[in-house]
Amino acid sequence: MNKLIIISGPAASGKSTLARRLGAEEDCIEVITQYSTRPSRESDSFDFCGGQTKEQMLECDLRVCKFNNIYGYKFVDIRRVLNNKKYPVVVTSDKESMQALLSEFSDALFIYIQADPSKMIEKMREDNRSEEEISIRLSASCASPKNASYDYIIYNNYDEDFFVTAKKTIEDGRLIDRKTFVVLIQGAVNIGKSTVSQGLYNLLSNSHPLTKIIDVADLRAALRSIPSAFSENDNKILNSQTWQLTYNDFKRQCEICANFVRTVAQATLKEDGANIIFHAVPLDLTLFHQSDFPNQRLVRIFLDIDEKEHIRRIADQDQITELKLKNIDRILEMQRKIKQDTIDDGCIVLQSDVEAPQKIYKMISDLVQIIQ
Repeated sequence: MNKLIIISGPAASGKSTLARRLGAEEDCIEVITQYSTRPSRESDSFDFCGGQTKEQMLECDLRVCKFNNIYGYKFVDIRRVLNNKKYPVVVTSDKESMQALLSEFSDALFIYIQADPSKMIEKMREDNRSEEEISIRLSASCASPKNASYDYIIYNNYDEDFFVTAKKTIEDGRLIDRKTFVVLIQGAVNIGKSTVSQGLYNLLSNSHPLTKIIDVADLRAALRSIPSAFSENDNKILNSQTWQLTYNDFKRQCEICANFVRTVAQATLKEDGANIIFHAVPLDLTLFHQSDFPNQRLVRIFLDIDEKEHIRRIADQDQITELKLKNIDRILEMQRKIKQDTIDDGCIVLQSDVEAPQKIYKMISDLVQIIQ
């Protein structure tokens, strides 16, 4: 199945060079024209159409403003290539464009290019960029990618090996047709993770009988049964309730569990058509990315709740309520920190309420496009 290929990365990392070479050497790939109010330069290639007026730019479905100019793409150009059974390629570097493209073309293959900052500076100077512009571009885009949607991350050494690796990666990625999914649901104690997960499972069970629901707390319990596999400190962390841990120890508990989660996932997903819903407190969403599940669509959900409602839910629980209430400030502070971590890493934040299962169900339906 043909799909959109998005190539992203910092300025001068080799995005456009890769896209144009793919377009020149692969008959099945076509680079999509980018429109801009910036005047065309002699160095611009065939896929750049500059000198557009602001009124003309309104015809673009996707528009971003950078360095006092507007840049954009027309979705009709992308759909034309798709309808011709080819692979359209779009080059972008800003978060808003990435999100808009993935929202419109959810099965897109998403490639991120990394490179040595010193090499990128050298390339920008060769293009006669001002030192001020180089500084702005570098500070805006040189951080390591933190986005759930990247399928592959490729390092550019600025040699032939880079193109060979990228071409092979894209060839493999084009064959991926994600019709199954992995859902990760995280949140603090007594926030409703099990209820939401079970509600989602009930919605999916008829149309997707191979869907499995797994509580990571059960996996943690299994790890506790093999204490010889861990250090004394890690055993202590594993045997502690998450809400009793410091933030750093909580993150360590999640790291230990994450490897086991991946192992269980790999075994489960070997079954054709299998899907998984993981949920628990010790499930750090930032430790999982799309590249961990190359043949499934990854959906990372952080469940949030009003703090007063959160306290009420904790107070309504019969088990160790008094001890939890004594630690309520710690629990609320942990929720705030974890929430910020997940937002920074591009995860989806949903309110933990009766509508949450239906919202996640619709999300999966839109992404995987197979739920009837």
